[in-house]
Amino acid sequence: AETVAERTGWNVASTLGKTRWELAGAEPGQDRKWRVHKADLDAHRPFRMFRYPATIAPGEVRHFVVNGKPVFAANGDFLGYRGTASDETRMVEALQRIEQAETLLRDAMDSISEGFVIYDGDDRLVMCNEAYRRMYPDTARFMVPGVTLEELVRQSLASGYYPDAVGHEEEWLAGFMRNHREAVNGVETQVRGGRWLLVSQRRMRDGGTAGLRVDITELKRVQGALHDSERRLRDFARMASDWFWEQDADFRFVWISDGPAYLSVPP
Repeated sequence: AETVAERTGWNVASTLGKTRWELAGAEPGQDRKWRVHKADLDAHRPFRMFRYPATIAPGEVRHFVVNGKPVFAANGDFLGYRGTASDETRMVEALQRIEQAETLLRDAMDSISEGFVIYDGDDRLVMCNEAYRRMYPDTARFMVPGVTLEELVRQSLASGYYPDAVGHEEEWLAGFMRNHREAVNGVETQVRGGRWLLVSQRRMRDGGTAGLRVDITELKRVQGALHDSERRLRDFARMASDWFWEQDADFRFVWISDGPAYLSVPP
């Protein structure tokens, strides 16, 4: 059978004569975790699933989980401990890599100005960035993993966040959820304060939905101003005494304004 040294690279002989906290480089008097463990040992209590890192060679740290039972002589004298240990270094390192990846993903999400969100296949929140939270101030405090999209939207409806939904909230909610489940893109939604959000979303391979929220309030304002300018130009053209016209590169008329009634032919 494979020995501990072969399986872990741990020189067992170098451990003999040392305490567990010495191997971990810890001070029981300064670290609560080790203080509690040392109190169990001093009280001769059994312990289970105690985890700690140990330096088994210069620059190499392994992670162990141990269980122990106190051993007593026939006359009741305390003799020490006997127990088992398992090396869970690979699992700890895998969890650390996952945490690092999640931290990197969250940092990347928070670095963009658009609101980004992920819902799972049951429409439950997985994660979102701070920009997304700022776009929905009434429900930001409820945005915890596991909350459903419908619960969040109902909170927003109750606070009047969606002006277009007032008076027919259930019908509006049904349409909103239908667009979400069908991953409809490019939906412009008006929210309180005259602001507009552009909702884009994509269905993921696991059945979840990744969504993007872009504040297009300024774009809507510019579009409205442009529409007003075009309307004023048309009104001016109708009132003018002569025609306005446009030709393409082949000198063909492509647009002629409404001319005065007393004229019958274009210029």
